[in-house]
Amino acid sequence: MEKANKQWLVYDTTYEGKTALMRVDMRNTSKKERAALPVLMLLRIQPRKNYSLDLLTPFQSAMMERVYKKLIRTAQKVQCRIVAVRSWGNVMEFFCYGSDEPALLVLSAVCEKKRALVTEYETRADSQWQVFRKEAYPTAANLQTVNNGEQIEMMVRYGDDIHAPRRINHYCSFMDELSRIGFQESARKAGFALGDPFYNPDGEYPHGVCVRHVGSIDKRSLDGWTDRLIAVVEAYNGHYDYWDCQLMRRQRR
Repeated sequence: MEKANKQWLVYDTTYEGKTALMRVDMRNTSKKERAALPVLMLLRIQPRKNYSLDLLTPFQSAMMERVYKKLIRTAQKVQCRIVAVRSWGNVMEFFCYGSDEPALLVLSAVCEKKRALVTEYETRADSQWQVFRKEAYPTAANLQTVNNGEQIEMMVRYGDDIHAPRRINHYCSFMDELSRIGFQESARKAGFALGDPFYNPDGEYPHGVCVRHVGSIDKRSLDGWTDRLIAVVEAYNGHYDYWDCQLMRRQRR
């Protein structure tokens, strides 16, 4: 998982059936700023040469990262905002907001100067930044994938074999007992075994329960399970708390 700076969050997702990486500017924006930048440009770049399975060569990857950094600098100069960058296969897509189309076309011109790249873009009115919020801003499930990666990295440092199957416990909380009971049945149908309920009278979500599945904690697998479970939790207006599991140490040879 790529490391983010303090302003940008990086999370794993999927797009067009492929594994994707989303980088999102998490700085707060005011209504005044959004009103001043009401035009959205979706700007896509990809290498003109496609070698294999839409994958990037190391040279192509480095070139696109250089373009990415130059676009961020250019956007600041022309008072536009690049608020998210989505990468999948050999494509990089920028979510750019500006005061008008001419200001945003300065960004596409940066990419069009690169003959090794194919550049495409579309512009539309989006004064409420709805496209950004719907397609890029992280959901609870997206944020959990970041937490998953951090916890997995910590367990690897302690010698865990992340591919070894084990029982993984997920702790979820709800505002009332009725929601918790409804969740339990839906979680069971989604493939989770039910553990014991618990009660925390001082919590915002006092009625909790542990559910479990058996699997590995390699990130792609675990992300799939937490994505599935959080969708069920949210259907009952609950909160996904955290997961834990036994440390499975790598076998020495």
